[in-house]
Amino acid sequence: MRSLFVCNTPYQLFNVMNLALNDVQGTRLVSDLFIVARFRDAKKVYDRVIAEHTFESVYLIDPQSGDTFIKECRDSILISLEKKIKKYQIGSYDFLEKKYDQVFIADGMPFGLLMCQFYKSASVWIYEDGYPYYYKNFWQDLCRGRKQRIMSLFNRGLSTIHPKAFFVNNAEMCKSKVAEKTIQLPKWNDQNPAFPVVCRLFDFNAQSMVSQKKVIFLERPFEECPKYNGLSPEELLMDLGLAKDSLVRIHPRSGRRYNEVLVDYGDNMWELECLSNITNEHILIGDCSNAQFSPKILANKEPYLFFAYRLFYSYHDLEDPNNYEKQIDQIRKVYSRKDKIFIPKNVEELRSALTWIFKKEGVEFTN
Repeated sequence: MRSLFVCNTPYQLFNVMNLALNDVQGTRLVSDLFIVARFRDAKKVYDRVIAEHTFESVYLIDPQSGDTFIKECRDSILISLEKKIKKYQIGSYDFLEKKYDQVFIADGMPFGLLMCQFYKSASVWIYEDGYPYYYKNFWQDLCRGRKQRIMSLFNRGLSTIHPKAFFVNNAEMCKSKVAEKTIQLPKWNDQNPAFPVVCRLFDFNAQSMVSQKKVIFLERPFEECPKYNGLSPEELLMDLGLAKDSLVRIHPRSGRRYNEVLVDYGDNMWELECLSNITNEHILIGDCSNAQFSPKILANKEPYLFFAYRLFYSYHDLEDPNNYEKQIDQIRKVYSRKDKIFIPKNVEELRSALTWIFKKEGVEFTN
């Protein structure tokens, strides 16, 4: 049985290695991997993947060589799938002569869809790409999008794909109905053969700043939200008296500068930090970042969670303020200590909750 994997993000590759190295669906021996270079250092990661000899062939795809939406719709009528694939810059197109029995994708990005459509006799399997996949019916939402509705008119797009199953890192938490079956991925632990491999692929340093500080602010590109009120993470941490005792983990799209707080630029993959360095005593502050859910999803760890979106956004002006509550309610249901989850309405509520943790729970900082 020959398998094909497509990944667009580091986290998708993280999950692909878990699938392949644990021989899920017979993928260990005869599999090819396609890495779409949409992330930082994709070429370095690609070279490391080749050195691991996990896959028979590994292909690096230039994402800029694909089509725009208008061209994609037009070409769905005018040109063949093979010609569409060859619009992407790939070192070799020898895979077009191969027969694949199964295709694994994680999202609705164009190259993965082309692979599903070109190898139309292959079974399609979906694997997760983060917390939004747990509480939304994301596949159905994608199918209802304007682009996919137009593509369906030409028998292309997501509506033509019927996944056999959905692989996730925490089946207990998953409420999304992507496929008839939701299947638990192999657990991440010291016995998982994928763990040392992904540490090498992403050049993970276990002695990171995350292990040195208990309070971690998970930054987001707040300016991308039109309801952002201008409060900076640095101002907040200084107001709380945490400038010396906290760490700000920078978001990849952020251009914000910091002067008074310790900064982690994300050289270590966050998911590996969750597996190796995050503990139940950590305090994670964010607006409602997907990263805040990762310790529970991947390692069943329960750090203190502060969902501080009311501090950064004009809550009543948000298009769907209940969306945050839906996400938080879901993780609250699976937390054994529900008193470790907070939604502060203002800075004083945040300060009061932190004081309770420090005094009552005995959480200490590592300076």
